[in-house]
Amino acid sequence: MTQRSLAKMDMQQQKTKKQIDPMLSFHLMKFAYQDYQKNIGSLTKHEHSKAYKHANEEMLLHQIILSSKEACYIVIPEPLLRQTLQDVIAEYPNEKQFYAILQEYSISIADYTIALHNDLRVETILARVACNVQSVTQIEMFAYFNKNKADFCSEGKANFRESSPAIFAILLKKRQINACRLWLQELVKQANQDL
Repeated sequence: MTQRSLAKMDMQQQKTKKQIDPMLSFHLMKFAYQDYQKNIGSLTKHEHSKAYKHANEEMLLHQIILSSKEACYIVIPEPLLRQTLQDVIAEYPNEKQFYAILQEYSISIADYTIALHNDLRVETILARVACNVQSVTQIEMFAYFNKNKADFCSEGKANFRESSPAIFAILLKKRQINACRLWLQELVKQANQDL
């Protein structure tokens, strides 16, 4: 590649950075860190593409969730929001680096805080959906244990029984994830019908 074409590509990337929606940038920062333990600018082209796709999908899903009737009743207390923001900033080597990334991607701290607030609301909504599942029965625990007995009776796991709290937790988590998945599918279906 020539110096001129490299300069043109760099200018296009800079232009793209400035055009990204602040909410999308928030999600892109989040997935760059969660998926790759990197800042956005440190991602390879392939990693950036995957993180961008993941961020875009989550941003769209959050928009659907936040427009649901369940979102109407969710309030995030200001102290929790402030503490969560401080926790996010603490994940970076220093505060300056966090703010430099915000500036590089044209995200104001106000926009970032709004996106973080929305993220917390979505987490709370999903937690409430998950909490509404029916509890796991002893019969279900026994059936799951017997179906997966070889896994539970392997070396180092000799203390597992069909009534083990770990089995209860596994089954409950599966049930909660499934409840959230079904709820989200219904929301997406409704959103597509409304278009």
